[in-house]
Amino acid sequence: MAKRSGVRLKVLRSNNILARDNVDVLSENVRFMINGLERGQKRAFALEIGVHPTTISKWLAGKIRPENPSQAAICRYFGFKVGVDLKVDPFFLSYSPVTITQRKRWLHEQIDGMTSKDLGDLFLALEKLLDGKSS
Repeated sequence: MAKRSGVRLKVLRSNNILARDNVDVLSENVRFMINGLERGQKRAFALEIGVHPTTISKWLAGKIRPENPSQAAICRYFGFKVGVDLKVDPFFLSYSPVTITQRKRWLHEQIDGMTSKDLGDLFLALEKLLDGKSS
């Protein structure tokens, strides 16, 4: 991450840059994840995690913050491992795709960028992994 961000590794290790700059990690994470949803998917997201759609708008605007039960529901929705803390773990800084839409887009880009030989070598493994999994 140090190379990608242009910040010296020593600085990353010795400073909590987010705390120093008073970054609200929870709010930034929520914005990052919700803004990564496809158009029209916010309402379905709200219903899935058990909140009113206007609550999503309030989270995005920073008017309110998700309470602990909503944070847990958000983590389940995005498939995060148990123990993830949206108040501490800065997913909004991640280079890895977080939302389903972002993950699909990333996979498509990776496959589209492969040579025919590389795709041929990988195809049998992918076929075994994915056979019967798509809906």
